[in-house]
Amino acid sequence: MSSAVVSQLDSFGHHVPANRIDNHQLEKHFHLEPGWIERRTSIKARRWAAEGELLVDLAEKAGMEAIKNTVVTKQEIALVILATSTPDHLLPPTAPILAHRLGLSHACAYDLSGACSGFLHALVMADGFVRTQKKAALIIAANILSRRINLSEYNSAILFGDAAGAVIIKPSMDQTKGIFGINFSSDGSAYDLISISAGGSERPFAPEIPLCDYKMRLRNGPAVFAQATKMMAHCATLAMMNAHLSPDDIQYFVPHQASARMAENTAKKLGIGSEKIISIVHEYGNSSAAGIPLALSITHKTKPFFGGEKILLTTVGSGMTAGAVVLAI
Repeated sequence: MSSAVVSQLDSFGHHVPANRIDNHQLEKHFHLEPGWIERRTSIKARRWAAEGELLVDLAEKAGMEAIKNTVVTKQEIALVILATSTPDHLLPPTAPILAHRLGLSHACAYDLSGACSGFLHALVMADGFVRTQKKAALIIAANILSRRINLSEYNSAILFGDAAGAVIIKPSMDQTKGIFGINFSSDGSAYDLISISAGGSERPFAPEIPLCDYKMRLRNGPAVFAQATKMMAHCATLAMMNAHLSPDDIQYFVPHQASARMAENTAKKLGIGSEKIISIVHEYGNSSAAGIPLALSITHKTKPFFGGEKILLTTVGSGMTAGAVVLAI
């Protein structure tokens, strides 16, 4: 009897805007003492898109790098998922024009909105597609959060950056590769801890609505931190159980790229050593769903994977929606 098809991660790509915003600029803007941001967030800088730079531009460059780095041909890529919370338009979705610009107009293409959890949701959905259809998939997570932050409120404005990260997964018969365990959860009781209150169907655009209501608001930072670490640790524990692996079996831990303290606290809850954490938040800030594939791609450039490493990914996003994936590369 033949073995089942698995989805094997085949390549990475990423792109960040050239415009680097260091802490000094924001501390001056918000009248904060020097070093205040890094002490509280571990973030030193973030990238913000230039005027006229679109989400599809970032996503295209990340996707092109992943395509350049793969042995998979464009004709073999049958699915494109774009995980984003900041599409260029409310309608139409961005993924079809992204696929067109990448030379993948033959592929199914759609947007997925899952806040910071979007990449993991997209990865698992693509995994099912690859295994059943036996065709490759391109997953891109991209955000331009700099256009959603409120520059009159420092608590969220200091955190977020713009970026795109991409991976290609392909069908494989190698049973030592692919996704071994997953777990997802949500907690709607904390639904509005991070939100943009206007612009949707409940409060569509109206002249009387203040502009700040169309911007991101972080209501309770400590509550977000506590809920995020709790949910990430819970999902990660169950994902490892589903994979029949222990923390000692994990070579790399890639948590949501929100803060070093959040990563370290979650790792401690899981019993994973801090030396296994992959974090790029100090230089790129929180780019939501793009953070995990960005971290993977940057790390792979300096220390290539594809040695059978078992990697634990876990994240949590606005909503609150959380997830974890254990995979072997």
